[in-house]
Amino acid sequence: MQQCVVLLNLLAVLSIHMCDAKGDQGDCIPVGKYCAASLTKTCCPPNECQMTAPRSGTCVKSCYQLKAQCQKNEECCSKLCIDGKCGDASECIALGQSCTASMEKKFCPPYECQMSTLRSGTCVHNCLKMSSPCKTNEECCSNRCFYGKCLDKKTFGEK
Repeated sequence: MQQCVVLLNLLAVLSIHMCDAKGDQGDCIPVGKYCAASLTKTCCPPNECQMTAPRSGTCVKSCYQLKAQCQKNEECCSKLCIDGKCGDASECIALGQSCTASMEKKFCPPYECQMSTLRSGTCVHNCLKMSSPCKTNEECCSNRCFYGKCLDKKTFGEK
């Protein structure tokens, strides 16, 4: 009899806890709330239950797998959101490789094709053009940030 009372109390506590954890996305558990492998409700997608004890944990933000739809690099496990889908670095043109504007491979952030002729160029680190607002030299293609603006190397007498 005492075991039944303990079991009923445990179920009541779990039910209350589960009701409190209802997320905005319906019958799922939002980030930061209690979760457990044995519960019927799961963390709201794409989040997952990170176990902090043998049978319980907390819902945490997860990342999207390859080919999943995305908007930002940070959403993807690969940290690359290319044309709205999580991509792999093998899909990208590497820094220093030859490139053309019509290549099938994409430029992965923060790279772009710097054209040296009308038809070809080199994959370079994306940088700020002349007169763009800047904070550090490294942000500018010329490597010269002067009073908050990228300046051409010629301004400093360099070639």
